[in-house]
Amino acid sequence: MAVHYAQRLGLIALAAVAAQSALSGAAVIPGLLASFAAGAIFYLLGFVFGEIGRRLAEEVAAIRFDNAVRATQETADDSSDHDNQ
Repeated sequence: MAVHYAQRLGLIALAAVAAQSALSGAAVIPGLLASFAAGAIFYLLGFVFGEIGRRLAEEVAAIRFDNAVRATQETADDSSDHDNQ
């Protein structure tokens, strides 16, 4: 997930800076260097935030799973208590 997010964010930044450089009439080499720098920076940011997002999603899924298992066990315990009475 982190790599996919990083790739998308990096490519968007690269394309945005390249388009901005082309539209402003900047020289080709400085425009490309700025585009590659922006792409690299936003790739790293995308990787970091994508990894954080993956970990948060896994943690939330684990908590929800544990809560569902606990609720199922409590329901089973309650029904067995009623059967014993």
